[in-house]
Amino acid sequence: MIFDLHIHSKYSYDSILEPEKIIMVAKKSGLNGIAITDHETIKGGIEARKINDDKDFFVIVGSEINTEAGDIIGLFLKEEIKSRNSMEVIEEIKEQGGIVVLPHPYRGHKLNDELISAVDVIESFNARTGRYENFRAEELAEKHKKPTIAGSDAHFDSEIGMARTLVNSLNFESVKKSIFSGNTTIFDGQQSYGYLQSYGQLIKAIKNKRYISIPILLIRTVGGYIFKVNPKFVIPGVVPNDKLQADLDKYQKYYNSWLWRYQHRQRVNNVIDIVNRQNIKKEAKILEIGCGRGIYTTLLARNNRNVVGIELSNREISVSKEFVGKKQLTKNVTLIRADAQRLPFKDDVFDFVLCSEVLEHLDDPSRGASELNRVLKRGKKAIVSMPNLISYFWMRLRVINELRNLLRDNKIEIDPHMKFPYWRIISLLELAGLRTKPLRSTHLFSGGLVFGFLIHNFPSFIRLLNWIEWKLNFKYLSAFFFVGVEKE
Repeated sequence: MIFDLHIHSKYSYDSILEPEKIIMVAKKSGLNGIAITDHETIKGGIEARKINDDKDFFVIVGSEINTEAGDIIGLFLKEEIKSRNSMEVIEEIKEQGGIVVLPHPYRGHKLNDELISAVDVIESFNARTGRYENFRAEELAEKHKKPTIAGSDAHFDSEIGMARTLVNSLNFESVKKSIFSGNTTIFDGQQSYGYLQSYGQLIKAIKNKRYISIPILLIRTVGGYIFKVNPKFVIPGVVPNDKLQADLDKYQKYYNSWLWRYQHRQRVNNVIDIVNRQNIKKEAKILEIGCGRGIYTTLLARNNRNVVGIELSNREISVSKEFVGKKQLTKNVTLIRADAQRLPFKDDVFDFVLCSEVLEHLDDPSRGASELNRVLKRGKKAIVSMPNLISYFWMRLRVINELRNLLRDNKIEIDPHMKFPYWRIISLLELAGLRTKPLRSTHLFSGGLVFGFLIHNFPSFIRLLNWIEWKLNFKYLSAFFFVGVEKE
C-alpha cells in the first residue's frame, strides 16, 4: 500500500486544504492512504477519518508538534499532544501507542543523540526540503539504524503525493507495525515548488494578522509563481541532449528541478575535462570517494580502467550497481559501503582519487581530507571539489539563512554547502598534508529568479555566459570550486 505520510489541512496555520479535498486528491494520485499531520493539532486527521467512507482507503491521525528541538510528528494519535518539550512530546506520543517521527531532520532542528535515539522513525525524504538535506537525513537514518518514511509535507493539493512510502502491508491493522519495523520502501519523489512555501507563509501571516509581513510574502509568492510555475525541465540549447544526459536524467536525483539538472551537467562537464587532462594510465588504481549513484565512477572506468567507489548510503550503492551493470562495467568497478572518514584501505594504495562534493558533508571534513591523503600514493594526484561560499549562489542563500536566524527563536543549522569559502577549502587540504593547485570553478551566474527567467526565455544568452565563464575561469568566485592536490 502506498502512503503519503505528511500532509497538512486547514487546521494548520499555513494551509487552507479541506480534509475532504485531501482525500479526493490523494485517491486520484493513486495513494492507498494518507497521514494528516497538522501543526499542534489532530483535528484535521480526526475530520478526515470521519469523512472517509472508503474501506480500501486509510487515514492515519497525526500531528506535527513544534518543540525547542524542532518539529516532531506523532502518527496514530488518539488525543491532542499537550507538551511542547521535545522529550515530553515523544513520551506523550508513545503513551498513546503512536509512532514518533523525526521530520526533515536538517531543516529547523537542533539534533542531539538523545533526541535521535528516542524517535522511532526518520523522514528521509520531504518534498519541501532540499535535495542535500534529504540525502543527509537518509545518512542519519542509516547511521542510527532507524526506519525511514517519506512525506510530501503538502500544504496545497498540488503537493499531495509528491513523496510516497510503500508500506508492505495487506491491511490497515498491520500498517502501523510495518512502519515501526521499517518494512517500507521509499520512492524517489518530486520536490515542491518554492513559491508554495511562500504562499503558506502568506496564509500564516493573514491568519495570525501579521500584516507587516504580508506585502513581502505576497511579492515572493507572486514572483516565485511567475518564474517557477510549469518550468521547462528540459531547456533546449542549454543542456546537451546526448546519451550522457539521458543517463543522468534516469539515474541522478533531480526532483524535476531544471536548475539542479543544469548545474549538475555543468559540474559533470568540468569533472570530465579535468580528469581527461590528468593522463591517467590504464593500469592505475583509482578511487572515488562518495560515488553516489555511480555517475563519475562509470566515467572514470572508461577505457578499461579499474575503479573502486566508496559510498555510505545503501540506497545509492544499489543504484550505482544498476548503473554500472547497464554500462557493462561490472568487471572494472568495485563498490564498497564505507565512511570517507575511515577508509578501509592500506596507506599509499591509489594512483588517482576523485572526491567531488563530499568533504563538506562529513562530521569531520579534516578527517576525510587526511584519509584521502593517507590512501593516495606519494607523488600522485587527486581532484577535490567543494561548494565555495564566496559565490553569488551560496552567499545569497547564506545571507537569507542568517537573517532568518536573527528573526527566529528556533535557529536553523547552516547548510554545510554554505560554510566553506575557497581559502578554507585550500587550508583544509593543505593541513592534511596535500599540495594544492586551484583549477577552476563553475556556476558564476546561476541562481535566483532573474537567472530562472533568462535561462527559460533567452537560452542563447545563457550559453554566452557559460562560454565567458569557461574562458575566463573565475575560479575563486563561482559556486563549485575544483582543486588539484598532490601527495608530497
